[in-house]
Order: sequence, then C-alpha cells, then structure tokens
Amino acid sequence: MKRENLEGQTYGRLLAVKRIAAGSSGHTRYRCLCECGKTITAYATNLKRLRTTSCGCYAKEVNTKHAMYGTPTYHSWRAMIQRCTNPNNKDYAEYGGRGITVAPEWLTFERFYADMGKRRSKRHSLDRIDANQGYCKDNCRWATAKVQARNQRRYYQEYEQGPF
Repeated sequence: MKRENLEGQTYGRLLAVKRIAAGSSGHTRYRCLCECGKTITAYATNLKRLRTTSCGCYAKEVNTKHAMYGTPTYHSWRAMIQRCTNPNNKDYAEYGGRGITVAPEWLTFERFYADMGKRRSKRHSLDRIDANQGYCKDNCRWATAKVQARNQRRYYQEYEQGPF
C-alpha cells in the first residue's frame, strides 16, 4: 500500500516538512514546522484529520485572554491571589489569615493589569502602601525592596504606639 506524501502541505499552523520512517507501530510521522517557529513531530493521520494543527501555541493563545500568562507581572498577581485566598499557601497566615483582602475587581488579571500596568523591572514587586490594608488600586504600587523595607507592619505599630 502506497502512503500519501504530506510533505509541503499545511495543516492549521503546521507545515509538514519531512516524512519520518514508520516505527514499530507502523504509523507514519512527519516533522512539522509551526508558524511560531517551533518544530514538532506529528502522526500523519492526526494531521490529515486536523487533530494536530499547531505545536501547542494556538491552545495557549485561545486559553488566555491576555497573553501574559507566565510573565513576571502575572506571577506577581497570582502570588497576591494565593497569599490572600488560599489557606494552604505558606504565607496565608500573614495575609488572608489576618484579614488582608484583594479588591473584587482584581480577582481577574485583566483588571489588575489595567490598574497596575507591567511590572517595571526585576527589582520591583507588588507593594501595599499601607501594610495593614488590602490589595486595591489606591493602596498598591510597584516598588523596590529598599522602598518596601521602610513599609513594614512593625513600622506602623511603632508609629501608632509612639516612642514611649
């Protein structure tokens, strides 16, 4: 039985570049080049039936509304959510456990990003201006560790109690 040659044909975002000899299973595979530049191997039947149409980049685009999954800004947002809402998080006792909350609109990354913008650099992280208040637009900023060191709860406690 002669097999159809798929080389040079496009399936979704994939271009079938080179046929790879069938292995012990007898299924023909192709080395494919995705539009994003990544190379993958796919079974011929999956290409023809359009079960495999990209290297996985399409699914990532479709499943994220903002295309910022995995960025430093996204990690900062996700860590904030975890600290304040997940009792299994190691830092929950210092945040959610003592009443630090996240503004309801910030439970979606898109709104958080619209308010805060991109994390400025590797040296910056999310900081609450008043360490005793929750995370919201008016109480947060991107700050360096040096700025944050002057903005700790103990500073507020000492200030409220006074020097004597």
